[in-house]
Amino acid sequence: MIKQINRIVKLGIKEDMPFAVQKRIKIANTTSLIVFVIAFVFLYPALTLDTSTNIYESLLNKVILVSNFAFPFFSLYSNHKGFTNLGRSLIMFLGLLVATFFPIMYGKTTGSEYYFISVLVGSLLMLDSKVSSYTMFSICFISMLGVVHHINNYPPIVEREPRIFMLYMNIIFTILIVFGLLSVFKNEHVNYERTIELKNQELKTYQEELHASNEMLNEKNKQMTDSIMYAKRIQTAMLPSRDDFGRVLPQSFVFFSPKDIVSGDFYWCASLDDKMFIAVADCTGHGVPGAFMSMLGGSIMHQIVSEMKIFAPSQILKFLDTRIRTYLTVNENSVMKDGMEMSLVAIDLKAKKIHFASSNRSFVLIRNNELTEYKGDKIYIGSDVNKDPQFTEQIIETLPDDTCYMYSDGFTDQFDAANEKKLGSKKLKQFLVTLQEFPFETHESKVREMFNTFKGSTEQVDDVTLLGFKLY
Repeated sequence: MIKQINRIVKLGIKEDMPFAVQKRIKIANTTSLIVFVIAFVFLYPALTLDTSTNIYESLLNKVILVSNFAFPFFSLYSNHKGFTNLGRSLIMFLGLLVATFFPIMYGKTTGSEYYFISVLVGSLLMLDSKVSSYTMFSICFISMLGVVHHINNYPPIVEREPRIFMLYMNIIFTILIVFGLLSVFKNEHVNYERTIELKNQELKTYQEELHASNEMLNEKNKQMTDSIMYAKRIQTAMLPSRDDFGRVLPQSFVFFSPKDIVSGDFYWCASLDDKMFIAVADCTGHGVPGAFMSMLGGSIMHQIVSEMKIFAPSQILKFLDTRIRTYLTVNENSVMKDGMEMSLVAIDLKAKKIHFASSNRSFVLIRNNELTEYKGDKIYIGSDVNKDPQFTEQIIETLPDDTCYMYSDGFTDQFDAANEKKLGSKKLKQFLVTLQEFPFETHESKVREMFNTFKGSTEQVDDVTLLGFKLY
């Protein structure tokens, strides 16, 4: 029985409803159940004690009696179907109807005017908005004043003997309805407080777990950052220093800007037998994966030139390609996707010539403010697309005051401050020509300033390397 009552009280309630709406629906359903009880209690007296000889009066009494069953039924049904505002309005309208009709009809003998109290309380507890609550409260209050005025100053429409039983029963039921309204309101408020307390406890537990997880993540992040910083020191140690470049090429600079802590770009230089070797490479990816590739590439370059004594740039790139594929191939059926692009020059100081070979990168020479671009082969070092790549070697005659540049695609791929357009190869080459107006010693700072100004607050998209040098 209790379970059935609880099911009826919860008609129309959904879990995703706000607590306040659920509370008002429960109050309306509880009131409907109480009205059902009242209707059943009054059913027998209404049928047996109705001694009216007026057919219309008798019919009207029965209509009111039927309404006492119909209104709460349709109120519960409306709530069940989701029309909760209609359901609450029906039960309040019934209370207003009974509290108004019977006193005007029979005077003070019924005590029905006391139901105004339950309607006044219900208007404050059942309705959603303040406007609707205050409006209903005002209508009910004005109606109550009108009814009280009428029964105190005018005779009833139907004169009959006072029925003390009916008077006491209506007073008792009024108290019962008000008690039911306030009890549900209080119980729901207590349940809400318990729910909030449980949620706060769950939230506190979650926050403690989250704090512990954050502490662990911070520790892991610190360990990872420390490891990457150590990798940066290793990578920096493997890259040529300014002194190394100064010994190979006194007039030279490198603008080197990793996207992350470590870089997938690398630059390399060596000097053997009156020849100087300079390379700029861009490995697959950036960050830690690119850094591993860059360190592998620099190590292989040292083996090929310093140990194997291979000096022709085209042959150096061919050997580099073979070694990269050998080191990174897991098995015969694996597909090789990692590798690098590289621009490589071998400078013959005696012959005053530059031997150039490249994988997808260009070499730029500026002479008398005219720029010449030497493009490399469209071969990706380490790729499985070309199993036996043949690199083209270009020989470039040099003159005094020639200025040379090599760079990775991170420079040209960078988006501007508005994050709309890339710098592009054309703008970079125009900028390099304008650099010739300034002393070579200022080129590095000019390049850095230009890149940072163009980039603005836009995120750097890739590792960036630009190397410049003059031979005489």
